[in-house]
This record gives sequence, structure tokens and C-alpha cells, in this order.
Amino acid sequence: MENKMGRKHIGDYKAMAEELIEEIFCTAFDVGYRGAKSEEPSPEDVAAQLVDRYENDELAVILKILDSVIAHDSVKSANQQRAELIQRAREFVEGEKRITGSLTNRKGYEAPKNDFVLCDADFIVNAEKRTVVCLLRGQMGGDVFDRGIAKCMPDEVFNADIGKAIALARALDIEVPQEFMQAVQPSHYSVGQVVKRKDSPLETCRKYRVDIIGKGSTLTFLWNNDHGGRAFCDTTTSLDYEDENIKALQVIDDTNAQY
Repeated sequence: MENKMGRKHIGDYKAMAEELIEEIFCTAFDVGYRGAKSEEPSPEDVAAQLVDRYENDELAVILKILDSVIAHDSVKSANQQRAELIQRAREFVEGEKRITGSLTNRKGYEAPKNDFVLCDADFIVNAEKRTVVCLLRGQMGGDVFDRGIAKCMPDEVFNADIGKAIALARALDIEVPQEFMQAVQPSHYSVGQVVKRKDSPLETCRKYRVDIIGKGSTLTFLWNNDHGGRAFCDTTTSLDYEDENIKALQVIDDTNAQY
């Protein structure tokens, strides 16, 4: 019904609103119903249906089949994670070589503060001081354009490859990947690791290299990079060395570890 001005009466608007609300409600109900029908059943419902349909021996076969097709993520040990991290550090050092010199015909690093200067990385590794220095030397002439340094913390295990990655990133003035700064530490002894008495200070401690893992294993005594006597122990447990009252040895360097 319209008034004299040609506009609808308030009652007409009310009726139209009610019809619109009813239409929206019905549409939503239909969509919800169809969605519910196409919804994937829960794992609990599937399990209940399987139990109702199959006998125990048949269920055992089904479980074996499911286990064979499901991808299992194996839990990696700290040593395995450490080995992968060391490999990524090596790849990082190589991967940052992005330009090939037109005259030298070899890949190198671009000096961050000197455009168009292509450099090689000269790494200075000092295992005694637990540091790695990276010098970016120009491929033409060998001048040092930038440098970076990495220093291993006292409670961390030194590794030359991880140190090279950190020092290189600092020399290139790029962000150091956090996985190198917060490197996972080894949890088990491995051949090639360097260990020390846990209660001895790093600066003056005697160092041993793990030569064999197992009962009656040998530790080569290292002092000032010279090979000395050998110590025998059982590395299948905790590297106990009762003759010198060593209850546990601490890994301090795994640069040459065989993970």
C-alpha cells in the first residue's frame, strides 16, 4: 500500500523484512545441511566403523597396511642434527659466492663496502683460541677489503666450519643465520672429537682426541698440536677414566668429528 506521496506504508516494509529474514534463514539451513553431508568423518567415527565391520585379525592387517603407507618422521639425535648443521654451514660458505670474476674466472664474494670488487675468503682458524677470522681479499691484488670474526663461547663446542659461516656473514655485512648462532651441541661421543677433563679450564687443560668408540677405546693425548701418549677408557657409557679420576670428559671441538 502506498501513501499519497507514492511511498510504501511502514507495514509493507515490515512484511518485506520478515520475508527477507525467512529467505536468508532457509538458504543458510540448506548450505549448512549440504556442508554437513560433505564433511569428512572424524577419526573416531572411522575407527568405530572399522571396529564394527571387521574382526580383530582383519583389523591387525589394516593397521599394518596403514603403518606402511604413513610417512614417519624419524627423531634425529643431536649428533645427527649437528652433522647436518655443519654441512649447511659449508654450503652457506660456498653459496655466498655469487659472481664469477671476468679475469680470474672463479667465483667470489662481492665486498659490501666496495662495489664491483670481487673477493676471495681467507679463513684463519685458531682452534686454541677457538676463533675464526674471515678476510675478504680482492681477487686482483689480494688487498683486504672487509673482515669478520667468530668466537666460540666457553660452554659451546668449537667447529671450524660453523665458525667460517659466521665470520663470512659478518665480513659480508649480512645477517648471520640463527641456526649457526644457536648451534645444536653434540650429545654423544664420536671419533675425531677433541675432549678435555670437565673440571679443567680451557686455557690450560690437556686435550684428548677420541680415536675409537667402544670398550677399551683410546684417547690420543694432544698438547700444543703434538701427539703424545694414549689413554684407555670405555666410551660406550660416559668416557669414564678412573685412573685420573675423570668422571666425565667434555667435548670442546668437533671440527674433525666423524658423525
